[in-house]
Amino acid sequence: MAERALLGAAILKKQIEENLSEVGFWGKIFGAEANYLIAVGIVQKFSGVPSKKFFYIVSGGENPTSELAELEHKFGDLAQKDLGRQLQGVPETPLQEESDEEGQETYTEAHLLALTVAVSDRIDVLL
Repeated sequence: MAERALLGAAILKKQIEENLSEVGFWGKIFGAEANYLIAVGIVQKFSGVPSKKFFYIVSGGENPTSELAELEHKFGDLAQKDLGRQLQGVPETPLQEESDEEGQETYTEAHLLALTVAVSDRIDVLL
């Protein structure tokens, strides 16, 4: 019940902030320490063809977040190799050695989550 309330308030807020025509619950991905609740928003484009925008909330764990963070498709090659790996439920967890280069973004569980959702969504569309 707490998850539903957490997600409901965050979805409404995100729909208003991002001017999304629709936002809804997409699914739940279980992690070892906490779970990810995934929402999908529909973005109307000028071309008339809507696109999807995915967001997540961490539920359970020590610090559940009430902010929907956008899933970004970065580090595709690294995430592809890790696809199917058990997620922990901690999006900032680094999944590779941190770079010595200053300002360089680190590959984290959030990137793997983004690819996991994208692949699952494509499979759902095909079925």
